[in-house]
Amino acid sequence: MMLWGAAVRGFMFNRRARKGAESILERLAIAPGSVVGDIGSGGGFFAMEFARIVGDGGKVFAVDIDPNLLEYVRGRLRSSGVLNVECVPGDSPGCSLPSESCDLLFMRNVFHHIAEPAVFFRNMRRSLKPKGRFAVIEWRAGETGLMRRHSAKESTIIDVLTEAGLQHIESWSFLESQSCTIFQK
Repeated sequence: MMLWGAAVRGFMFNRRARKGAESILERLAIAPGSVVGDIGSGGGFFAMEFARIVGDGGKVFAVDIDPNLLEYVRGRLRSSGVLNVECVPGDSPGCSLPSESCDLLFMRNVFHHIAEPAVFFRNMRRSLKPKGRFAVIEWRAGETGLMRRHSAKESTIIDVLTEAGLQHIESWSFLESQSCTIFQK
């Protein structure tokens, strides 16, 4: 049974995720039939959008470490009749997505939560198909307060994912207060 607090958090995560989402989805240019891993799916906003884009021939993995949030996402999927999303419990050293299964791994505002990023991204790399992409959106590093603890420098993200065996292919700066870096296997 899902806890009420998870429903409130999921709703709030989804509300915040809407900001800039249309531009993000457009720039990611996800093809119908693709397989997408939404890492740190929170309330499932992007997982639901990815499911719509990839269609019946594609698949989305909604991955989160919070079982209550995954239950919230499952409830949204049931009520919406979405059948091409699988909820997957995450863990700190990487999740157990099938090897070479994903065309795109997507992570929004999660990087700063990862305890061992070098290990995590090396493990996540295995889930990408050859030439698969990894999109990392993160709050830009701030000097004080909350943004200092809940953000990461773009250069740090690039260094960590490059060390994990991914190639930095582009960066986007269209999001206010967030970086968006794209990598490829």
